[in-house]
Amino acid sequence: MSAPSRDSKWLAVLMLGAAGFGILVLTLGSIDERMAFLPPAKRAHTLPSRIAPSSSAPDSSDAAANPSGSALAEEIFETDSLEERIRKQYGLVRLAGVWLPATPVKKASVTAVGTDAAAADLAAAPKFTVPLYITTGKLPEGRAGEPYRAAIEAVGGTPPYAWSFDGGTVGSPIALDRATGELAGTPGALSTLTLRVRVTDTAGEADVAEFKLRVTAALAAEKAPARSPDSTTPAATIASTTDAPSPTTTLQDEGSPAEEPPETEKEPVPLTILTTALPDATAGQVFTAPLTASGGTPPYLWSTAAALPGGLTLQPAGLLTGTPGQPDEQSRSVPLSLTVADHSGQVVTQTFLLNIALAIPAAVNRFTAFSSLRRVALTWENPADSPDALAAVRIVRNAAHPPATEADGILLYQGLATAALDPSPLPAAYYAAFALNADGVPSPPAHLAVEVKAGAHPFADSVGLWSPLNANAFGQTGLPAIVLGPPKGGGLGSGSTHVVSLGAASVDSPGTAPYGGSIIVSFDDNVVLDGPGPDLTVFENVFYIGGDANSRLMEPATVSVSQDGRAWHTFPCDFSPRYDAKTGALNLRHPFVYNKGFAGVNPVIANGTNVDATDPAVSGGDSFDLADLHVPGLDWIRHVRIQSTGDKWIVDADGELVRHANVKPFYEATRGAASAGFDLDAVTAIWTGIARAANTTQP
Repeated sequence: MSAPSRDSKWLAVLMLGAAGFGILVLTLGSIDERMAFLPPAKRAHTLPSRIAPSSSAPDSSDAAANPSGSALAEEIFETDSLEERIRKQYGLVRLAGVWLPATPVKKASVTAVGTDAAAADLAAAPKFTVPLYITTGKLPEGRAGEPYRAAIEAVGGTPPYAWSFDGGTVGSPIALDRATGELAGTPGALSTLTLRVRVTDTAGEADVAEFKLRVTAALAAEKAPARSPDSTTPAATIASTTDAPSPTTTLQDEGSPAEEPPETEKEPVPLTILTTALPDATAGQVFTAPLTASGGTPPYLWSTAAALPGGLTLQPAGLLTGTPGQPDEQSRSVPLSLTVADHSGQVVTQTFLLNIALAIPAAVNRFTAFSSLRRVALTWENPADSPDALAAVRIVRNAAHPPATEADGILLYQGLATAALDPSPLPAAYYAAFALNADGVPSPPAHLAVEVKAGAHPFADSVGLWSPLNANAFGQTGLPAIVLGPPKGGGLGSGSTHVVSLGAASVDSPGTAPYGGSIIVSFDDNVVLDGPGPDLTVFENVFYIGGDANSRLMEPATVSVSQDGRAWHTFPCDFSPRYDAKTGALNLRHPFVYNKGFAGVNPVIANGTNVDATDPAVSGGDSFDLADLHVPGLDWIRHVRIQSTGDKWIVDADGELVRHANVKPFYEATRGAASAGFDLDAVTAIWTGIARAANTTQP
């Protein structure tokens, strides 16, 4: 995650709202695993639900998404988290970035168990199960001749798991740990190894995935500087001792040393301390004060009879140095009695006053606000110059003026994280971030002002270039409105028909490139900001075939973004082949086959205002983080391009051809079908506002 650059002193003004919604009350929900939150207790008891009332319940197709009906029959409690409400109402949970079908676990009654310990175990037991899936997509590269280790991960089923190879490169030097799923070995040559891995749980369920392990050349050893024999010093720095000049003497004509004339006795000069005052010190910072004297008979020897403030020492040569600790009220001005003695026995003592200032932490860095439909997120960087001394960051809000102190306003957050949510944003408010050290001393404030306005909704505003593969593409008569505004999820059993189809074809079929249609949508009255976690979500109409939650219809597309509509940046994607554990056939219905970077993978939960479409923890759809592009300065975008992949036309980040289902009864990748390929429902920004980007044109 990165944050937009900003004026460090003042103000980032952001807009929040949705047309037709007026001022919306913020409700707190999960943003992403990397986001910091307020305590769950506050979240559960003080916030209204974003789940629609029964009058807005999903249509009957949702029942087909969960044939057992058990998840939908669970009681929803007031204290349930938003994620738990979604699980109970829709039978879905989000694991490893993918929405998976969840089945409630039936528990024995507490009274039947009979003990407090058993009741505690019951409360801690899993609430649901998901099918067994291998979640790993791409393996890290290996280097020829160097040890290699990587872990394959899985979720669901009934652990523990048993791992085994299910085919792949014959004679591979890589072994698979049966208990942990860890790959290990030493590849010997440049190559690409194919590893097909099977995982089996204790109930006999299995999943199979295929991986490509690319082996590259080993890193060249760094050259060490030349060194002399039997020495650790570089040879160029060794100088012969025979070259050193010898002491010189003045010779008389006869070659004997000249005699020095006898010195006359002088009156001794009184010993005097020249230093008149000590510089001020600051707790926690290195302090140095050289002491000087004159007269007497050098050398001088400095000392003190009394104890010095903690962290300071007096060197005999007259250097007072060290790092003083935080002073209390009595030790902020300390008298020091310092003594100097010369070689002849003269002694002089003088008292100095040492002032020790309280340590003030460095200010919080890059304090930034991001707004969404119903949320305001605050992010920051903790001071980098004194991480060990930082005790907490405190965020406060004031409706009337910029907070001057850490107590001047409502406390929103205190801790060591780098992000938090404001659970009750005001139409306009001032925020301040303070870094506190171990003694509670605050840093100077970092300020923000955030204005929350209705009218700047977070959804795409216009359609640019649309290039369908079929001239009669489904939904085109509804353009542009059909892909603008909030998503219209149509249920997990059938998907939405409020979409436009892009089309998809197979390279094996008659025709020429392109083998997938595309569309560009734009944000006109705002931009998408690179905030904490994902920044935008693309909604398709993924659904469960025949109500089978383990067999989803996915029509993948790649996603590219741009600031100006000319320079485009495509999210890296990973096609990770999955195979049927019984038949060995390629399984393009597996939820992790389009492992990373694709749209058209996850079902859509959001439908109008039933849930917050800007919150990927509850909205469904496929979310993307601008930070994953690693493009300097790309901390906001305005345009999004969606390209249907087609079958065996586009390659992923590993150079592997991306497959698209091309079999009956759906004919997803056929040029002649009006409803083939990716079906766009909506695109929403997660974080919206006014971009303030360095070295870019202001939007």
